[in-house]
Amino acid sequence: DSSQKIKKMSQEELKERKKLIAIYFLSGLIALSILIFALVFKFFPDLTTGIIECTYYCNGNEIDILNRNYEKGNLEIFIEGKEDTSDHPKIKKEGKYTVKIKTTENEIDLDNMFANASVKSIKMSSEKKVNIKNMVSSFENCTLLENFTIKGFDTSKVNNMSKLFYNNINLK
Repeated sequence: DSSQKIKKMSQEELKERKKLIAIYFLSGLIALSILIFALVFKFFPDLTTGIIECTYYCNGNEIDILNRNYEKGNLEIFIEGKEDTSDHPKIKKEGKYTVKIKTTENEIDLDNMFANASVKSIKMSSEKKVNIKNMVSSFENCTLLENFTIKGFDTSKVNNMSKLFYNNINLK
């Protein structure tokens, strides 16, 4: 009688363990499916706080997107919609290019960012507040620059804007 109870108990424990294993397996499968879906369809939210949209003209000579001495840091740079992950993104072929520079930081340093760049227009916009730390020579010697707009970037704490648009002969 007691051995039958032990067998019955063991069978019930075995059934419970099988149920738990099935639950863990299904939970893991669901989590994996969600992760794969998120990666495939880029379901994760975009953490961008600010976007700098630029138009560049390349005459066939290699041009830098940012000043060669500017540290790209956490910026994401997209040339014609394709991300460029190199430390110093460049354009090499002749033509007109749309470049988007995204930041996920709440603060950005523009010190010499575009100095000497072959950029024709710059549109800085942000729905979230992005503080600018420094603007020394940010657009110095951008002789092709014709249009510049800024919206949503906070410049109130910038204490030095010297040579901000120095030698921008085409800026309107």
